[in-house]
This record gives sequence, structure tokens and C-alpha cells, in this order.
Amino acid sequence: MLVLDVLPKHLWLPTHTALWHVCAAITARFSPAQTWPGPVAKSAESAEAAGLRALENGDEHIIKFTETALRAERRGLPTGRAAAAHACRSSLWTTEPVAPVRAFVRASGR
Repeated sequence: MLVLDVLPKHLWLPTHTALWHVCAAITARFSPAQTWPGPVAKSAESAEAAGLRALENGDEHIIKFTETALRAERRGLPTGRAAAAHACRSSLWTTEPVAPVRAFVRASGR
């Protein structure tokens, strides 16, 4: 940050903290609300199909997310395969908001 160079060092941390809070407040105020009604993708026919779809996608983040979603489904979370299918279909890691991921994590209790 350009401002920090002209300030005494003892003011760097409080200034950085204050600017971070201002940026977060502006972002929170003017960002559109992101709601997610639930999985929009149909569940894969099987866990193996979801895993294959993630491998075909090739993105390491989607592969790991799919693995985690399938593990959560084995523990009883019913939306795991649908969340994995949505991640593969939409490439949400690079182009879409992460609301589906947040909703999945919130539902799994993490």
C-alpha cells in the first residue's frame, strides 16, 4: 500500500487494519446478495461418476472438492454428489461466486 511508505512504522499495522475494514465494509455494502437455493445440478448417478467427472475436468481444486463432498455424503450429508456435480459443471472455482461452496460447508457443519 502506497500510504504505508509515508507513515511512521508504528502506524503501519493500525492503518492497514483500518483500511482493510473500510474495504470490507464497502464490499459488503455494495456487493449483490448471493443466495443459493440449493444444488442446481442433478446428482451424479453414482459416486464413481462424480469422481470421473471431476477427473475429466482436471482442476485440482474441483477434484479435492469432489472428494470432500463425496466423503461428506458418506457421512450423511445428502447434497454431496449434487454439490460435486455443480462444481464440475460450472467451474465455480474460477468464474462463479462461491455461494454454493459456502452453503455446502455450512450444511456439513464445518
